[in-house]
Amino acid sequence: MLRPPRPPSLSARDSALMSYLCELQAFAVQNQLVQGVGYRLKVTPHGTTQLFDLAASGMRNGTGSTAAQMIVKVIKSDWIECLRYNEDTGEDPSPSTATDYIKIALPYRLRKTPFDGMTIDGFTYTYLDPNPYHRRHVTFGVYHEIQVIVPKYRPGDLIYTTNHPLGGTTVLDRITDPLLPQGLTWLDLNVDGRAWAQTFERIAQDAGF
Repeated sequence: MLRPPRPPSLSARDSALMSYLCELQAFAVQNQLVQGVGYRLKVTPHGTTQLFDLAASGMRNGTGSTAAQMIVKVIKSDWIECLRYNEDTGEDPSPSTATDYIKIALPYRLRKTPFDGMTIDGFTYTYLDPNPYHRRHVTFGVYHEIQVIVPKYRPGDLIYTTNHPLGGTTVLDRITDPLLPQGLTWLDLNVDGRAWAQTFERIAQDAGF
């Protein structure tokens, strides 16, 4: 068990106290008790205390992330629109129109905008419209397939989300106001493990390829 150096007696001189503080600081560094983002060390003759700064760590004043349950209502290409889940009623009873829905950014890999028409590592992605349940055509040379998100997002699904993740969501709402697009603050945590998967659709009939 690691033990810090013992403090001097009350009758010790100031030089002895300073020496002790230096030893205590060295002990803290040697045992990885170092300062970092969101916390600092307070070294006193009585010991070393780790102090947490909630504001610096992003956990105060609305800048930190808080998990919340949402019910899916509308499905878009880069986000879904939801109502807050209420454990008593199953959903928030107060909102009644689409303007009350909360826009939740999809996980990055499940979005349309960053990948539509792009060729990455030889794979070309073309998203199919209308796109209510997220479908895309993927080609690699002469090989091609239709992919969908599994499990699909469906109205009524319960998802877990977070608000104001550090770094933001990088998703802009260009539909509500194209001139002044607003950044989305909510993000789907994808606890259901949704991912793209090949479907058995016949490409020639379904997508026109």
